[in-house]
Amino acid sequence: MAQISGIRDTNQVITEQRLVRFVRDKGLLLEPSEQPLITFLARMGKKSPCDSPRLEWFEDDFVARWDANGSATVAAATASVTVTVADGTKFTVGDLFAIPNAASSSTNPELCRVTARSSNVLTVTRAFAGTTVAVINPSVALAILGTAFEEGAAVATAKTTAPALKTSYTEIFKKSINLTNTMIASKVYGGPGGDRKRLHAKLLKQMKVDMNRSFLFGKASETLTGPGGNALRTTMGLNTAITTNVSSGGGSLTLKLLEAFARQSFRYGSQEKILLASPMVVSAVSYWANTKQFIRTQEKIFGVQVSKINTGHGMWYLVRDWMLENGGASGTNGFGGWAFSLDIAEIEMYTLNGNGQDRDLRLVENAVNDGADRV
Repeated sequence: MAQISGIRDTNQVITEQRLVRFVRDKGLLLEPSEQPLITFLARMGKKSPCDSPRLEWFEDDFVARWDANGSATVAAATASVTVTVADGTKFTVGDLFAIPNAASSSTNPELCRVTARSSNVLTVTRAFAGTTVAVINPSVALAILGTAFEEGAAVATAKTTAPALKTSYTEIFKKSINLTNTMIASKVYGGPGGDRKRLHAKLLKQMKVDMNRSFLFGKASETLTGPGGNALRTTMGLNTAITTNVSSGGGSLTLKLLEAFARQSFRYGSQEKILLASPMVVSAVSYWANTKQFIRTQEKIFGVQVSKINTGHGMWYLVRDWMLENGGASGTNGFGGWAFSLDIAEIEMYTLNGNGQDRDLRLVENAVNDGADRV
């Protein structure tokens, strides 16, 4: 047994491995646990049960308001009465259309009235209603205004749109932990109640993060014979659901571009939407807020921290989503510059729940009972 002369300090008890460890029971989880899209949908009551793994709905629109001239120039002459358009099905006899001038021009456009149609070739009355005849250049846009009929005219030719069938699917998400019974019975640091309880809580958060990422980037698919011979399905994400009204900043986000995107975003639907944005986009908007009075202070709505952006077209609730991030060694590839403008009223999250079988997110303990000394 060693003899020690003089003062004793913690060096001796550390060397003797006798110093009591003080370990905080609550561990720290570096990965952020925010799942704003899932949180909003759940808190706003946008979560519903369904009784089929296939989710179907129809989308429709009004008849077209724009078409274009074909490849040939039509002269500025009232005798030039045929116009070949890109899609003749958008026109019927009696339709009026305008030939807009340049966006910077204040000149009144020529109006034409359709008197006959054969495929994509329209026979028209030029300079209709006393307007001035103009050159109809190739590919120039034609604005379809409506119809004009004389008294006692026959019934108009029907012109309707066909609803488009859309389909998504329920997706099976799974995570598991596998612990020996000895491990479960052992007291550990950083796991109050045991490591099994800690891992359950951790995997629940990870599951929500995974679902949130799938709701951002997933694509609806169905394979009836998957690797194990059974059906394999994936759900629709925002990125694949949104195919139009997409703006690109070309690598540089400006306030002017954001305002242009607002014009697109608020053209349809609610005048209050969510701007689900990457941290980089949030930083840019916050920087502009220092000089522009278009952003309000932060507040919590449905448990998510948001700021309100006032534009000339509507209001965005600015919500940061950490899942919109860049990856890779250089950090240059990814989604760090992305943002989604969402009308939450038009989004729904479904969980399979039929015949008494609730397939919502849940914990299943001891899923495998094979007699092994583990769970």
